[in-house]
Amino acid sequence: MDPQSSYSHTDAVKSISNILREPAPRSGAESRETAAEIRSEPPPAPTSQSRDESSEMPAETSPFGAQDGAKLPRPSSGSHRLRAALWRFLVLCVSPIFSHLRNYLVGPLHAKLDGHAAETQADTELIRVQLKMIRADLEYLPKQLAQVEFRSRSFAKQLAQLESQFSTLTDQLNHLASQGGRVHGRIELLMEPNSPVVGDELLARTSDGYVFAPADRLGLAQFLAEAALLQRATSRLLDLTLREGMTFVDVGANIGLYTLRGAGRVGPTGAVIALEPMPKIFRLLQKTVRVNDKENICNCISIAASSADGIATLEGSQYHENSPPDQPVNKEEKAGFQVRTARLDDVLQGAQRVDVVKIDAGGAELAVLEGMNQVLANNREIVLIVEYRVPELLHMAISPAEWFGRFFAHGLTLFAFDEQTATWRQIAEERALKLPSTMVAFVRPETNQWTILKQNEL
Repeated sequence: MDPQSSYSHTDAVKSISNILREPAPRSGAESRETAAEIRSEPPPAPTSQSRDESSEMPAETSPFGAQDGAKLPRPSSGSHRLRAALWRFLVLCVSPIFSHLRNYLVGPLHAKLDGHAAETQADTELIRVQLKMIRADLEYLPKQLAQVEFRSRSFAKQLAQLESQFSTLTDQLNHLASQGGRVHGRIELLMEPNSPVVGDELLARTSDGYVFAPADRLGLAQFLAEAALLQRATSRLLDLTLREGMTFVDVGANIGLYTLRGAGRVGPTGAVIALEPMPKIFRLLQKTVRVNDKENICNCISIAASSADGIATLEGSQYHENSPPDQPVNKEEKAGFQVRTARLDDVLQGAQRVDVVKIDAGGAELAVLEGMNQVLANNREIVLIVEYRVPELLHMAISPAEWFGRFFAHGLTLFAFDEQTATWRQIAEERALKLPSTMVAFVRPETNQWTILKQNEL
């Protein structure tokens, strides 16, 4: 192929491409010049334009191009104007097409976006409403918590009241059970055919032997009450703590119910020391010991255990606390009488051992305790069985805390008789003040006697 014709073809193709595409970027000076020409020069007349184009075209499309390495002539301003005009024409023609195409392609997308935006706005509004409700609930929550706290406190008070009422009811049931035991004991005694009355004395048979009791109504009531109490509480404790060869001290022995029980437990090798200050009752105690042939075991002493040696005046009616409240007390029993008092430390000075001491002193239990410091010090395994009577303490202006505190000061622990289960159970010091009138026992912890009592709890 002719190189010249080849060059002409290539130059023509470049010219057409330059016309159809946007003008190539130029340097700053050239661009400014071309723009100024387009703005300043008026559109040429058709005739002159034709001449210019005809005159310029050969130069642009001339087949005699520059040789390799030579620069091509710069297109004329007319060529630029022509390309600009063609570009504007193309833009005017293609713009509606692109607009329709854009609407066709982008319209559904806009619709979807608008739908999603509407859904998002609805969800946002729903979330805003839910947040508003949650905020309202959170603002109301402290009030609900305050109401719950108030109701909880009220419920706790009601529970405390119910617990107090239940405790009171339990005490009443225990009292009724005790009264039932006493009535049962009275019926058995009245039905006993071997209970002769000799003068003003009644000879009654018990499970431990025969005892002499006053034949009058008051003495009989006291005897029956003590017999029922012995059967339910003290007999159980004496059976647990007394064994052959031991020493039992019965302070306030009365007619000898506990004395006989203790004598049967310690046997001929043991000893029972019974103290009773009231003359009339002391004579019945001696007869009881004699009729049961226990004189070789029991030593009866007419003395009142106290905190010091001396003489004291006692009121006879205080020995009949278990009698019915409507039962009148005769003048002899109400009148006071003088008795000799002594400390247990002195009375028991010759005893080699003291194992169990029962104290029923008509409210003077603390005085008895004060007078037996040496006995407590010398006998670590000792057990104290004490009548705890709340009315007597109140009458003597002694608080339960003071009463129990005096015993706890000797290192003793407390056991109390549970009438419902007929057992002895250990009671914590803080619970001792809530005990009703009952039989209690004191023993040192970790001793053999303490172990026996713990083993016989429920």
